[in-house]
Amino acid sequence: MNKFFVIIFFVFLSFSCSQKLRILSDFSTKVTDKSSSYKSISKFKKEILAEIDTSVIYKEIYFIQDLDSSMFGLNKLKKYRTTYLPDNNRRQFYRFYPNGYVNCFINLVDIKISLENFNPDSTGFRGVFYKKRNGKICIELFQPVTGYGKYGINKKFVTFVGDSMFIKQDKNSVSSTVFIKTKMNEDLSKVKKWTR
Repeated sequence: MNKFFVIIFFVFLSFSCSQKLRILSDFSTKVTDKSSSYKSISKFKKEILAEIDTSVIYKEIYFIQDLDSSMFGLNKLKKYRTTYLPDNNRRQFYRFYPNGYVNCFINLVDIKISLENFNPDSTGFRGVFYKKRNGKICIELFQPVTGYGKYGINKKFVTFVGDSMFIKQDKNSVSSTVFIKTKMNEDLSKVKKWTR
């Protein structure tokens, strides 16, 4: 009987400690206003803006994976690169703000690149970006972290080369998602910046 009450207590505790989420007006994006979810904003330094263009949207183009033959048990070491187009009709778009915050928007491929589709008050996962001590740029997004709808901080590692942005889910990952700068006909500064 005591075991039963202990289990009930821990179930109750886990629900009471979980984050309170609110749904934005797109009826699908959940966000939290809990400041601890964005605590890494304290690591943001303005010098990072020399590498990131905050006047554009970065649009997902394709996915690349670097493999070597040792992964397949082959004796000769060879490098392979495979390229994939995203396999659905949705793409990710990133918008960086000069204050260290970032949004990740998920939109249809053929959607009009317009201000209303990139309004952080109505859609878009929220997060922060900063440069680590080793010089790597990191994004921390508050978004689903499991296939079961659990939300939390998803850390990504970013490299900028010319007009391209490469995102790795893990610093040692052999795959990257490639994004390119996409200018808009409208001025992005007219849309409210997301901030805490």
